[in-house]
Amino acid sequence: MPPMLAAIASALLAAAPQPDPSALGYSGREGATIYVSRLGGGSDGKTWATAFRTIQAGLDAVPDDAGGHRVVVRPDAYAEANLARRARGPPAPTTPSSATSTARSARARRAGP
Repeated sequence: MPPMLAAIASALLAAAPQPDPSALGYSGREGATIYVSRLGGGSDGKTWATAFRTIQAGLDAVPDDAGGHRVVVRPDAYAEANLARRARGPPAPTTPSSATSTARSARARRAGP
């Protein structure tokens, strides 16, 4: 590759937005950093000393869906059943009739034609 072309390519790559918040030259939104450690105090997750004790608590502490947040987990054994982020907003309405019809349609699909 000619030196001029290499210099242009290098400059373009350096100017491109970096998707990884820990990458040098990251140009995206900088969100919260939340720490998780079984040795932490469990209060707010803002430092290792106050780190959340469970991964779920760390995920629940992510402030919004705007991106740029990091949950940093100290290596250890974490026995947790559910690591899904809790949904924001009001819960979906559940009525007995909709639950019954959903169960019936599931049985019908399993039974087959």
